[in-house]
Amino acid sequence: LSSKEAEEEVKKKTPEIRDAILMTLSGKRFADIATLEGKMRLRDEIKENIDKILLSGKVLQVYFTEFVIQ
Repeated sequence: LSSKEAEEEVKKKTPEIRDAILMTLSGKRFADIATLEGKMRLRDEIKENIDKILLSGKVLQVYFTEFVIQ
């Protein structure tokens, strides 16, 4: 995140952010995210959607720590 204020805002808006991420993921097909390029586009999309929610700062980077496709 770009600031300490943004970190606090993320804590307060966690349910909203989680919903935005889940809605983004639910609209994807395997073919959309199967490639490295697809995963990078997904990161950018998640970042943009979270930035729309935040008022005090921006997301600098999204990291995937696990990636499970069912």
